Amino acid sequence: MNTPDEMLSALAGEYAAYRLLATLTSSLSKKRRSLEALEHTYRECVRAVVGTRAAGRVEEASAWRRVQEFARAQRDEMRMWISLREQRFHAAWEALVSAQYAAHFAARWLPDFAPAQDIDEHLAAVERTIFPKQRFLSPGFISDESQAECTLCHAVAGECDHIPGEIYAGEVAARNIRGIVAMRELSLVDNPANKHARVFRYENMDTLTLERIGSASPDRSPAGVGTRIARRGWYAKRRPVRRAEPIST
Repeated sequence: MNTPDEMLSALAGEYAAYRLLATLTSSLSKKRRSLEALEHTYRECVRAVVGTRAAGRVEEASAWRRVQEFARAQRDEMRMWISLREQRFHAAWEALVSAQYAAHFAARWLPDFAPAQDIDEHLAAVERTIFPKQRFLSPGFISDESQAECTLCHAVAGECDHIPGEIYAGEVAARNIRGIVAMRELSLVDNPANKHARVFRYENMDTLTLERIGSASPDRSPAGVGTRIARRGWYAKRRPVRRAEPIST
């Protein structure tokens, strides 16, 4: 595709067919072929972001980044459905959350693109209906605000013009939290900033299958009460719900 608008038009035309395949009962082989095509589209968008930014076409780079997030949401949702069919339930949850993060941003950055709004709402419904309700961990800590850093210009966060969660020349601004002084608390919550930081087991029961398990779950989750807090720099980039920078890939 030559332009971001052309790519969006193509994705819109294919969305109904995608929606039919992105279901639990559709053919696993067809889902895998679809995933290959979605991965190709995502990588095409990534290359377009890098190329247009290098050429100094910063607005076009940002437009491609918006398309990239929608493509990532589709790709990761398909990964979720494949993992569910393969009974890799913990991998399915991880793919769901990654898809949700991308879909939140696609919906916000592409407000007039109906497929972006649809996939955002659809993934929220999938979480409610396909998976058991999960519990999450939310860390609280004391940090030196003077060491918080903008990921784009590396100035002290808040002292530059970059707003976390917004796109600049194809890159998403974020706030790196540095200079953590002390851990203050670790809370169990229902509505976290980071849905990757969840309880895997409770009293030797898998929180997804609800089965009693031994030293390891069928999906190779960690032994004991497993939690995933420090995923991809969680302490470095704490994210507000639905208004945060997406997890980098």
